[in-house]
Amino acid sequence: MKYPNNVRLSIMGFNHDEAYLNRLRQLIGGLRLKDRVELLVNAERNAVLDRLLQAKALGIPVIATKVGAVPEMLINGETGFLVKPGDELELAKAIEVLVKNHKLRERFSAKAKIFSMNFTVERQVDKLEDLYHEVLYHK
Repeated sequence: MKYPNNVRLSIMGFNHDEAYLNRLRQLIGGLRLKDRVELLVNAERNAVLDRLLQAKALGIPVIATKVGAVPEMLINGETGFLVKPGDELELAKAIEVLVKNHKLRERFSAKAKIFSMNFTVERQVDKLEDLYHEVLYHK
């Protein structure tokens, strides 16, 4: 199957296994995907979470692993896909589904933009104020 030319993939993570990373780099090079795949490993956790939120706000479909706070930032099957950490087959299937299904990418994109509004500074301040109000006045 021929995939769309405009598909780009950013792989981000915290993997410190150099042998694995070298294998991944070789795979990307061997498949001639260097112009389509961005490998950003060993990034700071906050940088990864910021990039996830930025992607959603821009309507870029996201596939992420079910670790840390990530499941709170993405609705599986609605704003992106959540896959099990270390499950390369599940990850590959999720990538293939998104690449092949233009309508699904559009749906994820639209919903992700809306959902990302929950993570603005203003919205977080509102939530914190509501929590303080609840604690102080509704003991």
